[in-house]
Amino acid sequence: MSTEDQTSTLPLLFRLPPELIDNLLDHIPPRLQQRTALSLIQVFPDYPISSRNLWRHMIVHRAQQLMPMWRKLREEGKKVDGGLTKEIRTFSQVSQSLPLR
Repeated sequence: MSTEDQTSTLPLLFRLPPELIDNLLDHIPPRLQQRTALSLIQVFPDYPISSRNLWRHMIVHRAQQLMPMWRKLREEGKKVDGGLTKEIRTFSQVSQSLPLR
């Protein structure tokens, strides 16, 4: 199979430069960025989606997520360049309200 045949069988997304996807993710509302990036990574595992999109706006849905996130942030913060911690712009906790009776 020639290179031209391989290129034509690739999905259009795989033919786009990763920087373009990063730029598109910049226009996703902050509260949806993490979920959108995770979804893209899950659907297109071989496409090089930047992990900075996972860190830009952190959302914690369950208390059990706090300690693993804290450990990862501590590990990243120890890197010479600050690792992925330099990508974090906002942080929020989504609390589940109990129904009123």
